[in-house]
Amino acid sequence: MLEYEVGGNRDVFTLDASSGERSNVTADPARDHQPGWSPDGRHIVFSTRRDGNDELYVMGSDGSDLRNLTRHPAADMMASWSPDGSNIVFISNRDGDFGLCIMSTSGTDVRRLEG
Repeated sequence: MLEYEVGGNRDVFTLDASSGERSNVTADPARDHQPGWSPDGRHIVFSTRRDGNDELYVMGSDGSDLRNLTRHPAADMMASWSPDGSNIVFISNRDGDFGLCIMSTSGTDVRRLEG
């Protein structure tokens, strides 16, 4: 998986390792970037500016079942899955300063990690 700019717009693509063929899985006019695979390879979390600021979305690895995980006026970005796939960690400035946050894969139970 990679992010790739086409015609001035950044989207998320998957890449077939054997054929080298890439497939655009976001194809939205907004900037889609910073993708991350779920541990089981079935989902992709990514940052997007579809809502005017950086939000986190999740979708199936083929681009299906697109869902907004974070609906917050702060910037939420740079997401990664926990090793067991039960949580997503990300960077946010929800408290005024950028810090590490964690949430369930449904976008609930968002909390800031201290330390």
